[in-house]
Parts: sequence; C-alpha cells; structure tokens
Amino acid sequence: MIAANEAVAHFMEEKGVPLIYRIHEPPKKEATDEFRRFVSHLGFKSIRPDHGMRKESDHSPKEFQRILSEVKGRPEERVVNAILLRSMKWAKYSAKNLGHFGLASDGYTHFTSPIRRYPDLIVHRF
Repeated sequence: MIAANEAVAHFMEEKGVPLIYRIHEPPKKEATDEFRRFVSHLGFKSIRPDHGMRKESDHSPKEFQRILSEVKGRPEERVVNAILLRSMKWAKYSAKNLGHFGLASDGYTHFTSPIRRYPDLIVHRF
C-alpha cells in the first residue's frame, strides 16, 4: 500500500495536479540526540550520543528502524518504542510535499486509505 500511495503522489506531481500530501517532517536534533543517549544507556551500540556534533539532516529512518529491530522481543521494547515515538513529530496533511520521514518517502499521499478523512476524499476525486 505504501508503494501505491507513493506512485499516486508521483503520478499526480508529474501531471501537475494539485495534491494533498501526508507529510512527516524529520525530528528535531535535540529529540534524536536525547533518544540516542537513552538507548546508549541500555547498551545499544549502533546508536550513540554524538555530543552535539551531528547535524539535523544526519539522522535517517533506517537508523531508528535498526534500533527497533534490535530491541524487538526484549523487556525494554515497549519503553524504547514509546520514547522514540515521543521524539518524532506528528504526521500531518500539507499541500506542499515535504516528504514522509517515518516512511523514508519523498512523496506520499493517502490514496489507498479508507475514505474517512476529507484530505483522502480530495485525492480520490482526482
């Protein structure tokens, strides 16, 4: 379904049709640094605090996916998931394509979602 939503977004962009995107901006550097510090105290070596040397654009969804894979099935899984979610910004709708950080997508719309939100209905009308 993600691939279909990305394909629709790219198709509509190519045709110049106005579109409402589902966007998810990258988290703030301070939030990701705090998450890195937290998981490093739990013994995860793949993500470590950078003591302020990392730029906001240096983090990627793959980095966070890696830590979620490592923690899966461990007693601390729920708390790590909760802390990571708290460090992220909320996804929202926008007429401007800012990408979807959580999905690592450069263009995403809710074309395949059930029509229960007005932005989804607009996408289906085109």
